[in-house]
Amino acid sequence: MTASASTDSTERFAAFCQEHQAEFIGRARRVVRNPHDAEDIVQETLAAVWNKTGRLPEADWLPYTRRAVQLNAIKRRMRRKPVASLDEMGFDPAGQDERTVGFSPEELEKALAQLPPAQQAAIRARFYTGLTFAQVAQQLAISQNTVASRCRYALETLRKRLGEITKH
Repeated sequence: MTASASTDSTERFAAFCQEHQAEFIGRARRVVRNPHDAEDIVQETLAAVWNKTGRLPEADWLPYTRRAVQLNAIKRRMRRKPVASLDEMGFDPAGQDERTVGFSPEELEKALAQLPPAQQAAIRARFYTGLTFAQVAQQLAISQNTVASRCRYALETLRKRLGEITKH
């Protein structure tokens, strides 16, 4: 490759990065839920993609980078310290009362009712009926990963809403 071809390739890749950077950051942020981590992931991914541009046709830059950002964000999320779920903390909706958990069953139901229907279905199947992620996935005709993410997002929202109740 000549110096002018190299410069041209560098300029095209820089333009590609500038054009799609917001999309890549948004994609990473949806996974890691942290804008700073998302920017780091995108920067690291773009550096790795740049190293492959000589072997990767320009037409493949966008789909390859989208997938790489997604996978790198998932890897970053998986390396985080896990947060205990209500199930792991021994939460049993039937066996708890307001004095032991800081909120009433009615408040829990009200908070559950505010969740999106897909998250409600996953949470109720997983924690109220005691089904495994695999069983819930089969029941709802979705993947286990989708069940797990719906439960995780629902639990995050419930922790926030119920935490506000216990502070009052």
